[in-house]
Amino acid sequence: MTELYTVQAEGRTITFEQDEIQTYKRKLLAKRHELLETLEQVRAVAQRQSAEADETGDLSSVPFHQADIGTEHFEQEINLQHLEREQQLIADIDNALEKIQSRRFGLCEVDHKPIAKERLEALPWTRYCIDCQRAIEEGR
Repeated sequence: MTELYTVQAEGRTITFEQDEIQTYKRKLLAKRHELLETLEQVRAVAQRQSAEADETGDLSSVPFHQADIGTEHFEQEINLQHLEREQQLIADIDNALEKIQSRRFGLCEVDHKPIAKERLEALPWTRYCIDCQRAIEEGR
């Protein structure tokens, strides 16, 4: 007989098999590792470019045309937004891992209803059931 992982909140109970929880945990840790590697690579490239510009004093990396300056700023903004999304995802993953430890995994943070297992399989770091996620996205 397999051990069960039970979550209870506001009179609701969700039951997972322990190996399901371990699978979610492995997915979360793998995604976290992947994101941390990506963040480290981006930081290393940015530091290398900054160091190279400082060492050489070469201004060849500085755009000479107004359009080039605008493009460079736009690309920097896109990269910054991407990094912020990845950092938020890492925070969501850490939150999900903490919920596994405290036996709150699988409950929506808004209505405290169970999150569908299909949704958890696709996005184990999700914080909300699909209905609450839609309401949040629609600004309700």
